[in-house]
Amino acid sequence: LPSHPWVSPIGLQSRRPSPRRHKHKFSMVAPTPTGDTEKTSATKARRHIASIAWRLSPKEVAMSHSKNWLMFGALGLIWGSSFLWIKLALEEILPFSVVGWRTLFGFLGLLVIIRLRRIPVPRDPLTLGKFAVMGTFNVALPWLMITWAETRVDSGLAAVLNGTMPLFTTVIAHFALHDDKITAGRVLGLIVGFVGVV
Repeated sequence: LPSHPWVSPIGLQSRRPSPRRHKHKFSMVAPTPTGDTEKTSATKARRHIASIAWRLSPKEVAMSHSKNWLMFGALGLIWGSSFLWIKLALEEILPFSVVGWRTLFGFLGLLVIIRLRRIPVPRDPLTLGKFAVMGTFNVALPWLMITWAETRVDSGLAAVLNGTMPLFTTVIAHFALHDDKITAGRVLGLIVGFVGVV
């Protein structure tokens, strides 16, 4: 943090004072630079980290990292095993039925979370239309194509081929987005991740 470009020395040396005692508040974040870098996601991430990191103790930071790795491992286990469960389900029902049941269970799970957290559900036609398009092209069609493919190939091969998606996404984003360029760190991460999938 001392070398972080978005943390001011004042913010590291003192707590935030009460507005009753001081006319001006100390700022934890340096002024945002002008230009294109202000709009980049990396800049926003650095500002967010700088604004909250000073409040965490080393123990809290370690616990946060452990929790993130645990969640990451659980996500990989659930996502990776789904190809095996699809293959097993195809022995009894058709691909359309597999996708239908997966979508139904996913919808019910999200509905429970929405009700427990009391998240407001948008009702305007424009937002619902966007959800329908995203659900069709980001969930239903990909799941249907993957499920249909597993009627002809092994689940392991389907998982490996699906694992190549970040490789193509990185290349496309490099040319399509101005703030998502290929870096050495990303290439290394993709290689390590793909080797792990294989």
